[in-house]
Amino acid sequence: MMSSKIPATLYNEWFEPATLGQQVLHAETFRQYNEVAGLRRQRLHAIGASFALCHGSVVLIGAFLTITVTYLLKMQRIVHFVLTGFFAMFIGLVVFVIISLDQPLSGSLAIDSGPYQLVLDRLIDLK
Repeated sequence: MMSSKIPATLYNEWFEPATLGQQVLHAETFRQYNEVAGLRRQRLHAIGASFALCHGSVVLIGAFLTITVTYLLKMQRIVHFVLTGFFAMFIGLVVFVIISLDQPLSGSLAIDSGPYQLVLDRLIDLK
């Protein structure tokens, strides 16, 4: 696993900048490395995050209240049942899509790692 910070003793043994330009380049290199490590940590955290219980309860309570309010409409009984049924199916499909897309980097909708591997292989071949 990539560390978020490189200990000072390690990189001082590898390279000791001699000029002011080398010192600036050295500092900027490690600043950018730490930024990349931080962004990687955020991506890994985002992968593990899922649909929170609070969000789910808000969606389900809102769906229940919305369908309940349709019973306040005055219309023929059969039309009312058909309208409420279609509305409930639509809300159910929306909830299903929200839950299905909860973790976009896993399952059948996962993002393929092929393009990333191709870039990595090409960068390694440049050495």
